[in-house]
Amino acid sequence: MIKKNVPVMSIALAATITALVSCSKNKYKNTDQLASLGKATVSGKAYARTVDTSGAAVIQYAPSGTVIKAWIDGRDLVIGDSTGLLFGKRYFTGTVDGSGKYSISIDVSKYRSGLVHIAPVTFEHDVIIKSGKTVKTERRKFKCDEFPYKSMKDGDSDTTAMVYYVN
Repeated sequence: MIKKNVPVMSIALAATITALVSCSKNKYKNTDQLASLGKATVSGKAYARTVDTSGAAVIQYAPSGTVIKAWIDGRDLVIGDSTGLLFGKRYFTGTVDGSGKYSISIDVSKYRSGLVHIAPVTFEHDVIIKSGKTVKTERRKFKCDEFPYKSMKDGDSDTTAMVYYVN
């Protein structure tokens, strides 16, 4: 009879310990972590071949005003969440200047690193094309696939986020 109660007692003891551990006090004093996020900065250059002629500059920058987006998963912004809420992506935007440079300020957790993704926005631009003696302008669509960039935390700054558009 005693042997039959041992497994039941073990399971009951394990369930009690699990319940007590899950009720432990959260070590993070700020319960609204989304209200006090830190900042990280991603910057770099965006490239796009907008002059397609022989003798054109090898390095060509994306046109001024081109939009570069970045995002971070909302789950990377909190620690110890017990609400069970679903978190979406948080998007941030930067704009390319005349020399191809852009910079994006991103909200990040003060408690942990989060993976930043770069999501360049597709754009259309007139491309100068020279074929023989004929020079023409052709409207082309430029795109760059989204890519995971790097894990960043509060105070991080990185200037090596290069974006290469193709048409």
